[in-house]
Amino acid sequence: MSAASWESLQEAAGPVSRETFERLVAFEQLFLKWNRSINLAAPSTLDDVWRRHILD
Repeated sequence: MSAASWESLQEAAGPVSRETFERLVAFEQLFLKWNRSINLAAPSTLDDVWRRHILD
């Protein structure tokens, strides 16, 4: 994730601890992994997975 993206997420979600961020990154990885098998989200929304699926 780029620094600009990280700053944008901080503005949207508020500050989070490093531990929380690491857990969210792990969730993102699992979400994307399982989405290939189970179709948890439409492919068109995966480019913006943080805003569309994690922060929501």
